[in-house]
Amino acid sequence: MQNNHLSESDDSERDRRRGYLSRMDTEVRSIEFWRAVISECIATFFYTFFVCFSTLWTKEEDRDDCSVLYISLAAGLCMMMLLQCFGHVSGGHFNPAVTLPMVCTGKITILRGICYIISQCGGAIAGAAALYGITPADRRGQLGMNGLAEGIGRAQGFGLELMLTFITVFTLFATVAPERKMAGSPALAIGLSVTAAHLVGVRMTGCAINPARCLGPAFIMNKWNLQWLYWAAAMAGGLISGLLYEYIFDPYKKPCNNAKSRTNIKMDQLDTSSAICNGSRRRKEYTRVGTGCSTNDDLIPETWCRSLVRETSSATQLTRATSIVSGKMNMPTSEIR
Repeated sequence: MQNNHLSESDDSERDRRRGYLSRMDTEVRSIEFWRAVISECIATFFYTFFVCFSTLWTKEEDRDDCSVLYISLAAGLCMMMLLQCFGHVSGGHFNPAVTLPMVCTGKITILRGICYIISQCGGAIAGAAALYGITPADRRGQLGMNGLAEGIGRAQGFGLELMLTFITVFTLFATVAPERKMAGSPALAIGLSVTAAHLVGVRMTGCAINPARCLGPAFIMNKWNLQWLYWAAAMAGGLISGLLYEYIFDPYKKPCNNAKSRTNIKMDQLDTSSAICNGSRRRKEYTRVGTGCSTNDDLIPETWCRSLVRETSSATQLTRATSIVSGKMNMPTSEIR
């Protein structure tokens, strides 16, 4: 009995891995995948350009309340705009600290995550390069590079960046939860969280909360001091935030501990898969902000869903045949004839 249980577990694990690899193979062949990757690059380009540009016209050592508000609104409003433009295309990450927890919670594949992060970093570097090219030499300064204010230690800067990234990513996870019925705009909520983070952090750390945005100007200016701090703090804050929401604070998450639950999930996937195979899904249902994929059964491979349809159809036919045979066996001989 125990051996049978272990064998079933091994088979289930192999099927899961095979399905995951099939999913990556399917998405890398789709035009939607590459459209999403390109949109992440373009969006991060503009985010880096706008945010860094807003810092060039305020002196770092003499930032009053108006300057802080100016930079914060530029970052928040830019994020809202980009989410409205590209959120339905790629999921609207624009930030490696968002992409990493999306991968670790299984909302996107490892392949998609790697491509997103490379695309984001490339877009940020291109955005900083464009800013360098159009800005007068006497105004370039540090090109919007992040840095710790005087009197702020590395541990303090790390802690602040971690907390600011944590709440920003947590807002994203909570806002884009597919089961949550809310009439508000995810772009507005996420943009306001970015604004709030900048209002708090601009004076102390420059408020990176986005390693790609931090990398862009550092690459162009060839100044790498404290890059490790901003990357480590943001990635740690984003990862902790995503895992906490997904496995502790998500009120809609239902554990699947038995075969019956797994069967129900398969049938839900069947409904989604049939719609994908038939090409009948509406565009607004195809991609959700956050995941860059379709519904919770994201990007179910077409070959897998077709086989699932065939298997279910065969099982249904077998059940009907069994019922007929069983019924005939219980019927009187005269009626069978």
